Parts: sequence; structure tokens; C-alpha cells
Amino acid sequence: MSALIASETSLSRLDGALRLPHEEPLDAAILDVRIRGGQVYPVAEELLARNIPFVLASGYGDWALPESLRDQPRLTKPFRQQDLEDQVRLLLAKATASTT
Repeated sequence: MSALIASETSLSRLDGALRLPHEEPLDAAILDVRIRGGQVYPVAEELLARNIPFVLASGYGDWALPESLRDQPRLTKPFRQQDLEDQVRLLLAKATASTT
């Protein structure tokens, strides 16, 4: 999988995740719905506003997501490595398509 990801940033707190779209150029993101400090929905909304593709990782069903995020790609926990790799490939394809 290292060939698929050029760089990665891992944040475990909501406050850091909220700052990231404003501080770093992002091509795509995988967001764990529950992180320290709350739920990642405000970050997802910011990425949507900036047209940055992302995947939500969660063990909950659609009912637990805000309506505005229910149609976003998801990795359902627990997920297999192959599922993660497939989602990364899709994210990178979307990111590449949005820059061309």
C-alpha cells in the first residue's frame, strides 16, 4: 500500500483535524467518525465545501450520520485491508480527476 500514499497525516483529536484543511494542502482523506474531542462531522463538512474527496470510517449505520453525509463513501468497521486499499484507490482517482 505504500505505493498508493505519498504522504499521510494522522490526527487523533478533533481540534487538530479541524485546523488541517486550512493549514495543509489535502488531496483526499479517510476520517474516523469518532475521534478524541467529538465526532468528525465538521471536518467532513469542510472537506465537502472544498471538494476534497473523503471516506468515513465507522462501525455505525447510516442512521448515525448527519443526513448531509449519508451519501459519502464509507468503510464499515471492522474493515479488511483490501477494503481500505480499494477505498484509497477510489479516493486517489477522485483526487486526480478533480485536479485535471
